[in-house]
Amino acid sequence: MNTITTIFVAALFGCAFASPIAQQEESRTLLTGTNGMYLGLNTTTLTIGLVLIAAVVVGVILLQGSGLLEGVAQQKRYDQYYPNEHHQHHHHTKRSLDDMVTKMLQLEQIFKKYEVEEDECRAYIACEAANVERLAENGPIVQQAHELFSSITKPEHLVKLQQNKGMMIMKQAYDSAKTRQHEPDVCAPLRNACSALRQKAN
Repeated sequence: MNTITTIFVAALFGCAFASPIAQQEESRTLLTGTNGMYLGLNTTTLTIGLVLIAAVVVGVILLQGSGLLEGVAQQKRYDQYYPNEHHQHHHHTKRSLDDMVTKMLQLEQIFKKYEVEEDECRAYIACEAANVERLAENGPIVQQAHELFSSITKPEHLVKLQQNKGMMIMKQAYDSAKTRQHEPDVCAPLRNACSALRQKAN
């Protein structure tokens, strides 16, 4: 209600100051007398003033009817109770990205520790990581891959992952195995490719 009153008062002041003060004596709307200054209202000034006041009142009624004023008031009340929600969402997203980057770095460290350098072998590990039932028997490298790829749930995660070609190859292998879990030995082609590369290297 305070907003409506403010708009109404502003409109009245606008009407009072909008009429020009004429220099000629007979067409002046602001008159000076012995008792001070007063507003001289002729028919035209009065008509314009009433039309402007009516327009403001109708505008306020229409705004209230459309719910625009209520939306502003509700947003202000919401902001009073939850002022940092956008700020908290931003920090949650950043923390989520930081966690994902940390998991990527941990996976890279495990790959270095076990000397897994070939993209095909890394893709095979990611493929095995999609099989939740066999995580314990597949060892820490597969478990770490599962931890990383199962945590990628948001578009911003994927954007970050796309900056690393090797990680994207692994993500594709993980997703493919995830959707084809019902097939027997889904990871066989990747396992065979990895074995062939390792045999060539030795």
